[in-house]
Amino acid sequence: MTVCDDYGFHGNYHEYTHGPVRDEAGNYYFTLNLCHSDNLRASYHAGGAYMGSMGGYRGWCCRVTSAGVFEPYASGIRSPAGLGIDPDGRLLYAENQGEYMGSSKLSYLYKDHFYGHPSSLVSLPGMKPDSPEIAYDKWQKSTEVSALWFPYEKLSNSPGNPTWDLSGGKFGPFGRQMFIGDQTLSTLMRITTEKVGEVDQGCIIPFASKLSSGVMRPCFLPDGSLFVGQTGRGWQAYGGNESSLQRIFWDGKTTAAEIQRVAVTPSGFEIFLTTPMAETLTAEETLANISVESWSYLDSPQYGSDENEKHPDSVSSAVISADRKSVKFNVENFATPAAINRIYAIKLTNAKQLLTPANARDKLEAYYTVRAVPR
Repeated sequence: MTVCDDYGFHGNYHEYTHGPVRDEAGNYYFTLNLCHSDNLRASYHAGGAYMGSMGGYRGWCCRVTSAGVFEPYASGIRSPAGLGIDPDGRLLYAENQGEYMGSSKLSYLYKDHFYGHPSSLVSLPGMKPDSPEIAYDKWQKSTEVSALWFPYEKLSNSPGNPTWDLSGGKFGPFGRQMFIGDQTLSTLMRITTEKVGEVDQGCIIPFASKLSSGVMRPCFLPDGSLFVGQTGRGWQAYGGNESSLQRIFWDGKTTAAEIQRVAVTPSGFEIFLTTPMAETLTAEETLANISVESWSYLDSPQYGSDENEKHPDSVSSAVISADRKSVKFNVENFATPAAINRIYAIKLTNAKQLLTPANARDKLEAYYTVRAVPR
């Protein structure tokens, strides 16, 4: 049975369809890749080098209502390999780095919003490739800001599909967290998000690396285990296998010493841990093992972005919580506009000596994208 075919497909190898996912009202959502072509006459590239559209709502998120009606939903998408609805019922997608996308990103999807890549705009009613109404400079400022960036070449180059731990504790201390993989680097990550006022932001934490192939489709099973669907077909992936299916279990008793999540504060961050810090550890000793550096990415017609304005950030005033499972610290100049729209690499070194039990990796890390600082 055909649910929907009211969109274009032109035989280009990059014109993938991702999804669908379904909301509580019964609406289906799916996303449509732009095509990839070196022939600039084959598609509308909007000034970019590679990714374009030959119409048919390529570069869009689309919806099919419960009544079977096709609706264009949101534009400006490039290569949206990840699509999901979170435990709160919110629609989001993961975007791959490229032109107009300084780095891969995670964004919440809203109807009629624009997400950055102007090639999709040629599908607006009455528009042609030379229509001045769809010029990038007229749309750039209306780009929906992502919730977070993926740190390019560190944890992710090409993020895949998200899933959430709704196992009720069968997978350890990560309830309701997002798990998402990367097709190029063969990694698996955890993501937590939070709101500061009405602004969405959050952090990415490594979970697994050196998997057999490129991670595209993780999926939790009823027993709480995590299936990890992988492929290296078409694009090279670490691990060396063209495809793989791996399964991750929790033994039900061992709690690895890890960063559970990171939260932003008015003056810096608070790191929450899965296990407590050693009783003899002082705040000063903890602070000596915390390092932070930050940078920004720039969206432009160029392919990807450098790590712009990258610098180390001074930290001070560590405070360990009463249960010794979190530490709060200040970041210099954090309450200034210069701290906004940056990704912060937070690292906890010598973790084996700092945490109990001593089963931590030597270095724990998280990458937090700051879009707003709480008052």
